[in-house]
Amino acid sequence: MSLVRSPQFAETGVTHQKLEDLALAARVRAALRRAPETREARVKVSAEEGKVALSGAGSTDEMLAFIEVASAVPGVRDVAYHTLQ
Repeated sequence: MSLVRSPQFAETGVTHQKLEDLALAARVRAALRRAPETREARVKVSAEEGKVALSGAGSTDEMLAFIEVASAVPGVRDVAYHTLQ
């Protein structure tokens, strides 16, 4: 436990934001897995300060479904979708 208390592991504004971003991305991934229309899709999710980036292959209808589901997650302020070629 003494290692956890060392200055190298002290929480900073940057580390707190990174944890918030990781948690938000996890909540979006969970929402995408729960929603029947996006459950089977493979999409990469990242978040930064409430802005969620989704990337993957899919049709326009699938893309719109991803955006709709992700936008409904609390904490999401914006969603961008990038199609992989």
